[in-house]
Amino acid sequence: MDFSRRLYRSSVEDTDEVEDREKYRPGGYHPVHYDDYIGPNKRFNVIHKLGWSANSTAWLCLDKESRNYKSVKILTAKESVEDCPELQILKALNDVCYKELRENCIAIPSEHFWIEGPNGRHLCFVSDLLGPSLFMNSPDGTGLHTPEFLTDLGFQVSKGLQYLHKRGICHGGK
Repeated sequence: MDFSRRLYRSSVEDTDEVEDREKYRPGGYHPVHYDDYIGPNKRFNVIHKLGWSANSTAWLCLDKESRNYKSVKILTAKESVEDCPELQILKALNDVCYKELRENCIAIPSEHFWIEGPNGRHLCFVSDLLGPSLFMNSPDGTGLHTPEFLTDLGFQVSKGLQYLHKRGICHGGK
């Protein structure tokens, strides 16, 4: 019998559309469900998943204090360390006003907190919503791949990188 051939249709879990469910283990992702409340004083109500990476998941949440929608990024327990790159950047830019960051095309989390879960201790970052994924096609005609948009995007990325480099911050992989 040939076991290499599929006997079923592939599901969402078999594609790159969702994170690997096997990473929901100690050291991995924190399990989140729609309508969960996370953060200090159960402040953030989970509305929808925004996305995921190898090291985090991101969630659309309603902030009970401000009544605004926010993005909450939850790092895997393994990546949730006191000297992680995200916290280092927050410390390096701590003295910079919000207006200066925005003028230089820099968006950083507005706050962070820690949560405990079955897979460990997780660092969470709260940010403003920034817009749709650039990886998505735009069938609704929003023009995400027009020359004008791409030129503007290139300018913003260059401006942001120039600002970070002037402050002695650079981006690099592991």
